[in-house]
Amino acid sequence: MRGGGTLATACSLAMLGIVAVGCRKAKPVEPVAIVNGVPITAEEYYGYLERKPNVTVVSSDGRGTVEGKVAYSLGFQALRDIVNRKLLRDIAEKEKVEPSPEDVEAEIQFRKKGDPEFVSRLTDQGLSMDDVREDIRMDLIQERLWTRGETVTDAEVDQFIKQDPRQFMLPAEADLRWIVVESDSQKQQVDRQLKAGQPFQTVAGKLSKAPGASGNGGLFPERRLEGLPAPIRSAVEATRAGKTTNWIRDGKRWIILFVEKKDPQIKIPIDDHMRTRIRRLLAIQKGRNRNDIGAKLEEALREAKVEVRKESIKKIWDEASQNLRQPPAGAPTP
Repeated sequence: MRGGGTLATACSLAMLGIVAVGCRKAKPVEPVAIVNGVPITAEEYYGYLERKPNVTVVSSDGRGTVEGKVAYSLGFQALRDIVNRKLLRDIAEKEKVEPSPEDVEAEIQFRKKGDPEFVSRLTDQGLSMDDVREDIRMDLIQERLWTRGETVTDAEVDQFIKQDPRQFMLPAEADLRWIVVESDSQKQQVDRQLKAGQPFQTVAGKLSKAPGASGNGGLFPERRLEGLPAPIRSAVEATRAGKTTNWIRDGKRWIILFVEKKDPQIKIPIDDHMRTRIRRLLAIQKGRNRNDIGAKLEEALREAKVEVRKESIKKIWDEASQNLRQPPAGAPTP
């Protein structure tokens, strides 16, 4: 249960969930950046962010970072998520399960016990502590709505542990760098520079065709060996830390990796903290079958008074709102 859960909703609901409120007059803000003396204003930055058509994601197949096209504008998605969160808080308040500030702080400490770097990792990504607390609050709201009326026995926890011991193992990981080339001549050039004693990171920065290699020295995007393509995983497993793998053929490309560090697979201790996590997970799994948050949220959206004032989002909101308010297929009409 690392991080927060996600909320799946119906197709029509996935397009819905935004509301615009009256905006207060903003104070003058500093430029986001200055390029050759020319400022990039906050208005320019956020305006582009709202309509950005593609996002960069990390590929799970060893290809590094790849571009993906967004389903709807990021501005629409952001507003949809914000309103869903507000409505979920309304539902939690009505059902008297909204967590207190003390509950949120206790949950932060609980997560830090299982992951001491939980908070620092999030703040290093740019989140403030208020952001962290709000995300925790939403996680707790969803959990409490799902688990109302559910109980989990010690025997159920024991059975969960016994049925799949592999889930209580931290997988083997490695810090890797890689060089990707597209021809035999490029491959030979890499070999010459490595044989001459050039650091792998330096050669990767100059010659690798992997995305981002020139800026990060060929840093490989994945640490878990179990998530790597079989040829790459086998090569890494056969190579000691501080050594370079043999070249690996990947379609029309050649790949070579440097293994900086290897962490073996280790067993996770089943202590009281872990048993509590398991108990909560099982309660969520059981509660999802009876407590349909998606249906409650969809009903709240139908009843919500929504006023969208931002023209770039208003049209898609109107379409989504109309679809949501139509009766399901086959339902009797008044």
